[in-house]
Amino acid sequence: MRATREKWLERQRRCWDFAASGCLELADWLEHHYKPITSTMLRLAPPPQGGRILDVACGTGGLTRVLAAHAAYVVGTDLAPEMVAAAERACEDLHNVAFEAIGAEDPVDTPRPFNAVYSRLGIMFCADVGLALQRIAEVVQPEGTLCIAVWGPASQNQWSEVPSRILIEHQGLNPPGPDDPSAFHMADPDAVRAALREAGWRTYAQEPVLVPGWEDGGPEQTWERLRATAGPIGALFERTPEDERPALRQRILSALAEVPSGGLTGLAWVHAARRS
Repeated sequence: MRATREKWLERQRRCWDFAASGCLELADWLEHHYKPITSTMLRLAPPPQGGRILDVACGTGGLTRVLAAHAAYVVGTDLAPEMVAAAERACEDLHNVAFEAIGAEDPVDTPRPFNAVYSRLGIMFCADVGLALQRIAEVVQPEGTLCIAVWGPASQNQWSEVPSRILIEHQGLNPPGPDDPSAFHMADPDAVRAALREAGWRTYAQEPVLVPGWEDGGPEQTWERLRATAGPIGALFERTPEDERPALRQRILSALAEVPSGGLTGLAWVHAARRS
């Protein structure tokens, strides 16, 4: 049974609050890892010079900092208060950014309209993606742009699919259904285009992006980075009884080691659209 929206949001807050310290500690590595995604987003949807930009699901503010170099003002929002606190610390030297601890489906209190909105690898975790896209459209000026990056299919992101599957099995949980929020909920480009159109957006570019780097350092480093920065994965491991963790960790490492060479490379999709 799918959790209610309220329960899902609370789970997400806990997951990403848990990951906030790890994401901040590994911020440089994450930005290097996500560089192909960020570069594609900036190319398909160049930030408006001197404009107002909204960064949805901003995490610890890595993309917010990049956008702030172009914009007059950037607002970063995230559901997890600890993520927002980490972003404020990471961007405390910037005078043209502000952060709000709100979800993508919540109204933005900051004065509007925005010229552009970006969301890197966060919107697929929304309980209601359609509502989130509509909320974003409400705060963007006509012909304003939206650029989102989402993960592709689980089969092309074994760095996450492998440990997630093992953790879910170990906890005795049901895997996410096709309509449930998850890392791979927006993997189908055609479905994303349809969702954007229904929410009032005209898609003008869709592009796949390879994300290398998860297998740097082998299975152990892959796992430790995931545990620290991937909220749902880290939180599931933490809820495992301590006496079961060593065996579970070894099971995950063995499964990651069996992934064929290159199999831990990720695939994301970047979608760019204009408000109708």
